[in-house]
Amino acid sequence: MATVEAHPMMTSAAEIYSYMHEKIQDLDIEEGWILMMKQNYRLIEAKRISVGGLTGTAIDIRLMMKEALLRNTTVLAFCHNHPSGNTCPSREDDALTSRIQKACQLLNIHFADHLVLTDGAYFSYREMGRI
Repeated sequence: MATVEAHPMMTSAAEIYSYMHEKIQDLDIEEGWILMMKQNYRLIEAKRISVGGLTGTAIDIRLMMKEALLRNTTVLAFCHNHPSGNTCPSREDDALTSRIQKACQLLNIHFADHLVLTDGAYFSYREMGRI
C-alpha cells in the first residue's frame, strides 16, 4: 500500500507540474496559484489567489506576499494555467514574473519558479533560464 506525503517536496518544475496538474488541468478559465514552501522545498500550502477569465487573471502581488509571510514561507513558486493549451508565456506573464521576483528579493524569499500549465505540458521560467 503506497503512502501519500501530506507535504510533498517541490524541488523541480516537473514536481510542481505533477502536483498542480490535477488541480487546474481541465479548467476553462485561468487561475493563479502560489506554492508556499519551507527552506527544504517541502510544501507548506498551495493556495489559489486568483480566478480570472478565458484569457487572463489579475494577480495582486501584495496579496501573494501577505499569504507567504503569514505562513513563514522561505521558498515560493507561482503557477497559472492557459486554458488555450498554449504554454508560451505572454508579455503580461513576463512582467508578472519580474514583479514577483522583485517582491521576493525584497522580502528575502527564494522565488523558485513560475510555471505556465496546460493539460499535458508546462513552461518553466526557471528551466528556461528566465529567472
